[in-house]
Amino acid sequence: MSTARLTSAPTLFSLSLGADLGDLTLAQLAQAHGNADHEFNRMVACKCTRCQTDLVAPQLSAAIGVACDECRKKAKIADSMERSRIYWETLCPPSYQDTDKNHPDFPKLQYGATQDYAGEESLFFYGPSRSGKTRIAMLLLKRCLVRYNKHVGVLWPEVLKSVNNSRDVLEMVKAWGRYDVLLMDDSLLSGAHDERVTSFLKDLLDYRMRYKRHNIITSQIGGDDYKAQSDKFKNATKADMERIEALLKRIKEVCRVVPFVAAIPSQGEQNF
Repeated sequence: MSTARLTSAPTLFSLSLGADLGDLTLAQLAQAHGNADHEFNRMVACKCTRCQTDLVAPQLSAAIGVACDECRKKAKIADSMERSRIYWETLCPPSYQDTDKNHPDFPKLQYGATQDYAGEESLFFYGPSRSGKTRIAMLLLKRCLVRYNKHVGVLWPEVLKSVNNSRDVLEMVKAWGRYDVLLMDDSLLSGAHDERVTSFLKDLLDYRMRYKRHNIITSQIGGDDYKAQSDKFKNATKADMERIEALLKRIKEVCRVVPFVAAIPSQGEQNF
């Protein structure tokens, strides 16, 4: 049986190792890998390919290219940041990607109350529409992703509607349960009108509590006066409100409550 050679096409080895090392067989590489005394494992002087710091490395590694510990650390951070950036751009809607914290309508008080948030507790944001709840929640998610390397996700209201079309709700619970930090946006109102959705939300909260994962939950209602607030939702039935009450009780058991106030409609939330 013939032995495959690395010189049949330009490769990392044939381009990097030069005339003396480029014409290697795979068997020779395997032999060098398993033999500490092989000539390719002889320690030689070389330089970091990034900063040119003097190093000592095995001959084969030196020929391919090596990096010092500091450059490896920087490259690892840069790679992590790039992966986080790509993931965030696919997760975060454009309207929330550029938030102006100096905007007059920006909820500075609530943002200050969560300035140390690191994804190690659950939060419940409640208040009127356009008061900045989701915007602050997205900022906190980004912090958890970039600064603390958390796996973050967003459960939007429209996704909840798909529960009724799912043949395996348990799989949905497991899928949304895997995130370290999950934003559940406006889930109370989304689930109040459907018993199956409410059941899904309760199961999801229980699952995430069991595995010590955390949530950021936003809602237009949620205070102790939620029954009075319900007047704005004329189509809410008694059964709807009972389901909301049950969910609120579960949420308040595990969440720190952060109330929001109505934003001053100077230019609109989209301009934050």
